[in-house]
Amino acid sequence: MRTPDPDDLVALLLRDEGRAGRGAFWLYLLLAVALAGLFVLLRLNGLPAALHAAFGLALLGPSYCVFAKRFQDIGLSGGLAVPMVAIAAIDIVLAASGPAPAGGWLALARGAWWWAGLANLCAFVVLGLWPGQAGANRYGPRPDL
Repeated sequence: MRTPDPDDLVALLLRDEGRAGRGAFWLYLLLAVALAGLFVLLRLNGLPAALHAAFGLALLGPSYCVFAKRFQDIGLSGGLAVPMVAIAAIDIVLAASGPAPAGGWLALARGAWWWAGLANLCAFVVLGLWPGQAGANRYGPRPDL
């Protein structure tokens, strides 16, 4: 088994070129969800909403890179990660804006937004389960993990 290279981790999180396998994708999601859970607990114990939102926004860049590489691993354009990250960004803004008002267009928009989150969840599952292309593709060699 090969020792992980810190440059590989930097490339995974900060560059959108190349490919990422299902293992790297699930490890990233597990880490991101664990950190998000920690920040939710901190938020419930008094962490300001702005810091909570800043944490979420800080994950957008690495999330785009990992999702783009995962799309590229299955032979699709990494640009397909843009809508996924945009949905996450809007979720962060809505969560930081506080409880939804009882009526009006904003309450209706938040209710409809639930469907966008569900679509994102489905995309995560597909990305995590769809096997990458065997061998090299136009985005590079098949990843180890």
